[in-house]
Amino acid sequence: MVLHGAVDDLGRPYVRVEAPGDHSVLFVVDTGFNGTLLVNRHIMYRLGLNNCRIDTDEEPQEIELGDYGVTEAVYGIVNLIWFGENRFVRFLLTTRVPRRPPREDEPVGLLGTKLLTDCHLTVDFVARTLEIRK
Repeated sequence: MVLHGAVDDLGRPYVRVEAPGDHSVLFVVDTGFNGTLLVNRHIMYRLGLNNCRIDTDEEPQEIELGDYGVTEAVYGIVNLIWFGENRFVRFLLTTRVPRRPPREDEPVGLLGTKLLTDCHLTVDFVARTLEIRK
């Protein structure tokens, strides 16, 4: 099975990830992020509030982002459709909010290597394509 994505004009490889109830979000595939998903609270709406749950038992923690900025994050669980199957994934939810609401056709979160551990990732920057194979 293959998930197809692309590379945008800014050179960011991205892929659309679906959730039950006709929800989907574009995520930047970030091989420098060793988690599963990193999103902000506004993106939870695009994943469907019925598909997301915040872990209220854990205290927020500080995380360092790729730009060396620091923000608070909490863990949550999201129900995704990953390679055609429902999969519950633990994700990080930041308090950081973008300066402007992202467009529907714009990547809004990070998809990290922990979600790709049993996959083959191919990014062709010349052809501007991305494939995730399982």
